[in-house]
Amino acid sequence: MKKMVKKPLVVLAIGVLLLLGSSVGATRAAVIYQDNAREVDFRTSNLEVNLLEGIDGNNVNTIINGGALTFPGIPEDGINIGQKYSESIVAKNSSKKFNEYIRVKVRKYWATTVGEGKNAVVEKNTALDPELIELSVKEGWFKNEAEHTPEMDVYYYTKPVAAGSSVEFIDGVTISDTVTRVVETEKDASIKGTIHNVYLYDNEQFYVEVELDAVQSHNGAQAIYGAWGVKVECDAVDDGKITNIEGVATK
Repeated sequence: MKKMVKKPLVVLAIGVLLLLGSSVGATRAAVIYQDNAREVDFRTSNLEVNLLEGIDGNNVNTIINGGALTFPGIPEDGINIGQKYSESIVAKNSSKKFNEYIRVKVRKYWATTVGEGKNAVVEKNTALDPELIELSVKEGWFKNEAEHTPEMDVYYYTKPVAAGSSVEFIDGVTISDTVTRVVETEKDASIKGTIHNVYLYDNEQFYVEVELDAVQSHNGAQAIYGAWGVKVECDAVDDGKITNIEGVATK
C-alpha cells in the first residue's frame, strides 16, 4: 500500500541579515494525499501502512485523507535558516495480522509560483539544490544509494515492523544556511556603474513528498523482490533482518 504527502514552504532569501533572523514563511497549503492499494498477492491485500505526524515520536496524529500536514514544530511566523526544527514523521504498520517491511521514498525539490490567483502555476526549479532541504532520518533506516536521484532517496527499514507497531522515520527538518550564500551579481540598470546581489533562493518554495509502501515479512527476500524488484538478503526466511540490499551491507 502507498501513501503520499506533499508540503511546500517558501524561502525568502532577501538578504543575509534578514534571512538569519526570520525570513522563511510557511505557506500552509493542503496536503496532496493518495492511497493506492497495490495487491501483490492474497497476503499483501491485507497489508496497511500509515503516515503519522507530530513534534516527537510520542506525540503524533494520523495524517488522514484530505487533511493538512501542519509541521507543528515550525512557528507560523517563519523559521531560522540553519536551525533544526522538530518534525516527527512516523510509519505505522496498521495491519492487524501481518508483520511488514516498510520502504519510504522521499522526493525533495524547489519550485517557483508563476502568476497569481487562478492563473498561478508552480514550476519546478531544477537549477536549485534539493540537498539543501535537510531531513534528519532516524537510525534503523538504510538509504539505498543505487536508487538515488538528484531529487529522490529511497529508505528501507531493515527490521520487520510488527502488526500495530510504529517506527519513527524523520525527527527534524532544516533549511541549510548555504541558501544565504548562493548569490549572483548583476548590473543595476537604474543606477549606472552599480551592481547588486541576487539571492537565487529568494521566494522559492521547497517541496517534500513522502511515499510509503510495505510488503509481507513472510518469505521476506522473495516478497521484497516480487513487490519492489530489489534483491535483498535476510538473516532468516521469515521475519528476518535485512542484512544486504543490492549487494551492499545494511549494517
